[in-house]
Amino acid sequence: MRDRVTAPRLVPTEPPPEAAKSPVFCRALGTHDWDVVPPMLIMPGGTVRVTLGCERCGSLRADRWMHKTGAIDSRQYRYSKTYTELLEHPRDASRVTVLRDGTLQPLSAYVRETMKGKTHGTDGTALRLVSSKKTVRKGKR
Repeated sequence: MRDRVTAPRLVPTEPPPEAAKSPVFCRALGTHDWDVVPPMLIMPGGTVRVTLGCERCGSLRADRWMHKTGAIDSRQYRYSKTYTELLEHPRDASRVTVLRDGTLQPLSAYVRETMKGKTHGTDGTALRLVSSKKTVRKGKR
């Protein structure tokens, strides 16, 4: 049961404006980009309240962890307005939006920086769609 005196109220935040952290990714991937939002609160009954925030969509999640075992006792979600609107659309439509917009950045900024100047076609940083069919190269076994 929630302790109304010590438990903070979860208020969803709005998503960051960067396109690379689009909230559509949360819906398309079926998961959020959770980060711990301090502090962790020790609750009555031997549980610890851990609040997590999604950097992409601004949703919040509150877990209660059992202090001695680490097991999750309960979990609550507070979805942001943006993510709630995305829930009205099928997940596959969100994936199509991600692919169509071309905002995918599969490599970190560090990797992009270290790969500058590479001329070989396979070392590019852009997302490439490739066939999953395996081909056997001649002369190799």
